Amino acid sequence: MLVALLAGLLLNADGVAHIADVQPLGWRRSTARVAVAPFQAVSHALLLNRPRAWLAGAVDAPTFLDVGRDPRPAAPPPPIVPEQTATTLAPIRVRAPSDEEPLRIYLTGDSFLADVSRGLSAVVGKDERWEPTTDAKAGTGLSRPEVINWPVRIKARMPSDTEVVVLGFGGNDAQDLLADRRQAKLAEPEWEAEYQARIGRVLDAAAQPGRTIVWIGMPVAMAKNIEKGRPAMTRAAKAELAKRPGTLFLDTAALLAGSDGGYTDVLTIDGEPKRVRAADGFHLTPAGASLLGRALVELIGTVWPFQPPGTEPTTTSTVP
Repeated sequence: MLVALLAGLLLNADGVAHIADVQPLGWRRSTARVAVAPFQAVSHALLLNRPRAWLAGAVDAPTFLDVGRDPRPAAPPPPIVPEQTATTLAPIRVRAPSDEEPLRIYLTGDSFLADVSRGLSAVVGKDERWEPTTDAKAGTGLSRPEVINWPVRIKARMPSDTEVVVLGFGGNDAQDLLADRRQAKLAEPEWEAEYQARIGRVLDAAAQPGRTIVWIGMPVAMAKNIEKGRPAMTRAAKAELAKRPGTLFLDTAALLAGSDGGYTDVLTIDGEPKRVRAADGFHLTPAGASLLGRALVELIGTVWPFQPPGTEPTTTSTVP
């Protein structure tokens, strides 16, 4: 039995190292990584990790060949600029979406973004002027690029003809970060600067001339760690958006907050009280998703000139 366990550990050393990598920063993660490192080194030296990597590649699963090493530090993060209440759009050439030429939208991010995507689909229904595509992954964010490197994923998966990109991250990012291979504490200045730099890399991956980018802001939440990090995440996102033309910010905190500006489960929608938040105090119910879906449709409509269904589309125009 011990021989079988040892053989399994050597054959799957990268997978075990990945389990250690994705633990929250701290002594437990450090201890686990130290414990598995010798087995991973032997596995690599004897090429015992290759069979698993070959099998994973055959079924399009993660190979984990790069686990056990912290991400290399990026270039020094840009300075944080003062928070702005709105993002100014530079002139971009847009067209009126039609049934024949729908607006191509790519929505990507975490599970909260998936809720917003469902809300968008519920609002637009069978309106053929909208063509949304969603690539969401629950339990991920920008804090752990060793789990998912989102700039790389976006470049690899986003269709080249995408006209609107909707990005949403943050619910899983209320944790310490590695900044220049040092641990940065949640919401402290070093943490905020590093998080802003990561947002910038995601925006750069999604950017293209004439493309509109929408960032889904973080909502008010019940979890204390999310509420601790949310102001810094919001400032970082707005600071990066302010540098880039063709970007918009959807303020979900304002849309989902109660009358006192804090968390609430129930909001009055169309004259009726409706539960908008899930039992976990963060995600959305169908009513909450539809509320944000409607807001997202209206926000995109400030840039792209939608016309009533069945009317003749207008020619391409310039939006200031």
